[in-house]
Amino acid sequence: MPAYAYRATSQEGKIQKGLAQAEHETALALALKKSGLELIEAKVKTKAYISLRPTTRSGGTLEPQIKLCHQLATMLKAHVPLTEALRLAAEGLSPPLFQKAIQEIVKDIEGGTPVTPAFAHHASLFDPVFLALLETGEATGSLAEAFSRLHEHLQWQEEMMRRLRHALRYPLFLLALAMGVVGFMMLFVLPQLIDFLSSFDKELPLITRILIAGAQLFGLLWWLLPTLLALMIILIPWQRRRSVRFASYTDALALRLPGFGAVLRALALARMAACLSLLVKGGVDIRRSIERSGKTTANRFLQDMAGQAAQRVIQGYPLSQALDRLFPPFVLQMLKVGEKSGTLGEVLDSTAKALDQEARETVRSFLGILEPALTLCVGAIMAWIVLAVLGPVYGLLTPLSQGM
Repeated sequence: MPAYAYRATSQEGKIQKGLAQAEHETALALALKKSGLELIEAKVKTKAYISLRPTTRSGGTLEPQIKLCHQLATMLKAHVPLTEALRLAAEGLSPPLFQKAIQEIVKDIEGGTPVTPAFAHHASLFDPVFLALLETGEATGSLAEAFSRLHEHLQWQEEMMRRLRHALRYPLFLLALAMGVVGFMMLFVLPQLIDFLSSFDKELPLITRILIAGAQLFGLLWWLLPTLLALMIILIPWQRRRSVRFASYTDALALRLPGFGAVLRALALARMAACLSLLVKGGVDIRRSIERSGKTTANRFLQDMAGQAAQRVIQGYPLSQALDRLFPPFVLQMLKVGEKSGTLGEVLDSTAKALDQEARETVRSFLGILEPALTLCVGAIMAWIVLAVLGPVYGLLTPLSQGM
């Protein structure tokens, strides 16, 4: 089967380039049309190599999965055998570890292992939602559609994380700057000012005495904060791996943090709703959809609640009641409407979009408060230092100026 280098246009008018195999140019045009693309030009390539340069550039950790799903969906729709599509896709994947995993998957499938178990052997690269949708596509014979859905889902997930990283960049820089300024003042500037103020035989104001005590304490125990931070970074993940109960407790505690907890919850529920919609529309039963989408929250406490919701579905509760401990009231109301009208798949899709928008607004509001709050804290600390130092200096110099 020849490989074609093609140029096509999307419904939005964007030009896309790629490589795909097809029996002839007409078959290629039909396969691209099913993907929403209109063929412009196709040339036969002597070397069957599929480039993995994605039409949407993504620089995060999900980039290899996004590229893989995009290429597999395109090639499977062009009737390329799965093992051949995987082999061709692996040639352009990076990092090498991911490329090696795909090569091992090809060997497993050719050795008789079903598709989903072959991918499941590399669970560190493919999460439960990926495997659940892949299993459904394998059972229904629609792997191309499964990979297409996974491509859309992974792109959404990558976009959310990229926006969050970009939004947090400036507040984290401001926080690091504030800590650096305060640490420099406490360790290098204030000790010299304290020696100067102590040289005068006069009682200092309370605000100055508090500053001196704080600076002296900081000078003695400044090493304690980074040590405790390092221990927390090491011990907490270690204990979380050892104890499920501890992991659930710390995740529940994180959700109660002022401001930041609301952001974590909003992002987690947006991910869960998007995955739940994806799995239900992909044909996965409700119980398994809840359990597997709950794992995408990256929060053990919410995962446990999702597990409880799945058990309530088994007991006969409708979805809107089973999820009443997880989602806000407006989501439950939408689910009730979907259950009554028989349009649960469409309602779940709308719910996912609504929670996605709410998560973005929550992040935007939190960052809108965080930046001025950090600026205010730094300003308050600097004002305290200035008043505590200049106050007694002014009090000592005033009698001297009056005597002159």
